[in-house]
Order: sequence, then C-alpha cells, then structure tokens
Amino acid sequence: MGWGNILLTWPRYARNKPGKHCERCQQNFAAEEEKCPHCSHMDDNELQIFQQGIEAKTRKQTRLVATCFTLLVLYAITVLFILPAYLN
Repeated sequence: MGWGNILLTWPRYARNKPGKHCERCQQNFAAEEEKCPHCSHMDDNELQIFQQGIEAKTRKQTRLVATCFTLLVLYAITVLFILPAYLN
C-alpha cells in the first residue's frame, strides 16, 4: 500500500473511529476516555470562552470555503467567456 492509499483512507478511518459525544461542550472524544478531555477541567466561564472560540473557528472556516468557491466561479467565468474572446 502506497502513501496515496494511506492518505485517501485516513479520513474514512478517522470518521469511523468509535467515540463519545459530550453533552456539555458538544465535542466528540475517544470512547476510551471516562471524562471529556475538552471540558472536564473547565468551569462555566472557561467553557463559554472555549465554545466561543469554536464558533469563531467555524465561522472562519465557512468564510474560507465561501471565498474559495467564489474564486472558483470567477475563474470558470473567466475561462469560459472572457478568455476565448482574446484567443480569436
């Protein structure tokens, strides 16, 4: 098995790994753990800050995906409509 096959199968392995869902912080963690490693050591104020950080990271990732999609659409428009006019 080459590196390409290992890299392609890793997301499937990571997704199928058994785990638990924490009701307090809404994060997943390994089934072997008794307590959630994300929030078991936090008080309520620290948990709130942690959740705000996760929300900010999610918003940032969503903005990045939207920007990449917009750039892809603009590139496709350029290649399909504008570039052929210059080639004639």
